[in-house]
Amino acid sequence: MPPVGWSLFILRGRLWGSNCASPCSHRCASDTCNVINGSCTFCNGSWGEICDKLCSEGCSNKCLQSDGTCLCKDGYWGMQCTEQCSDGCLLDACNQTDGTCAQCRAGRWGILCDRSCISNCKLCNVNDTCITCMDRYWGDTCTSCDNKCADTCDKSTGYCTCISGYYNVNKNESKCKTCYENCHNQACDPESGVCHQGCVDGFWGDYCNIMCNNSCNSTCAQDTGFCKGCSNKSTYGPLCDQQCSLNCLLSECEQISGNCTLGCYLHHYWVCVKTIAV
Repeated sequence: MPPVGWSLFILRGRLWGSNCASPCSHRCASDTCNVINGSCTFCNGSWGEICDKLCSEGCSNKCLQSDGTCLCKDGYWGMQCTEQCSDGCLLDACNQTDGTCAQCRAGRWGILCDRSCISNCKLCNVNDTCITCMDRYWGDTCTSCDNKCADTCDKSTGYCTCISGYYNVNKNESKCKTCYENCHNQACDPESGVCHQGCVDGFWGDYCNIMCNNSCNSTCAQDTGFCKGCSNKSTYGPLCDQQCSLNCLLSECEQISGNCTLGCYLHHYWVCVKTIAV
């Protein structure tokens, strides 16, 4: 039968010792401890014989009373979860045993994700070779997309659709070129460079880089170069390079047909080349 003093432990559970004069540690769960040596039966947020050591703040729940080991929260590792994961670990997740990262944050690499990728790289491998660049960057070295790109550019070639006034015809070319200066409003198709709004006066061709015939009245058709009017009313034809009949009044004729515009001199008719018999 236990000593009389020990009945206090059994009844109250908060004292220990032969005279039950020593209080259990306040860290003991429910304030209960071993009546002989004062060791806590269970701990609450701490560990050790008398629960005098706090569990690490990295523990996701209670730690083992015997050695303080526990399961770690995200962001911590080690047997007692006292070590913090590298700030390069994605979602602060790392291996509880050795602290290696499951995945790296954007721009980091290495088993601890503690090394930085090259500038403007979102994801690189263990050799620091960039796998994915940030938006608006391209290539192994994450070169900036041309500032004339309407949006981002191809990650492999740098090719992009250009903003108004610029074009790029080569899918393997990274630079936007200025539309030809003779495009109307300096506007062109962003992929072909063709002047899709026409040419300024005096030029023709897909790129408006061919001068109209100097016999044209300043303008000519963009697709053919044919004059839209002759500068000299005494000429006719698509390029205004044929002379009207000298028998036309004032030597003026229609551009398309060559027929005299004002009529013929006396004794001539039609295109003023045939003589009326007198």
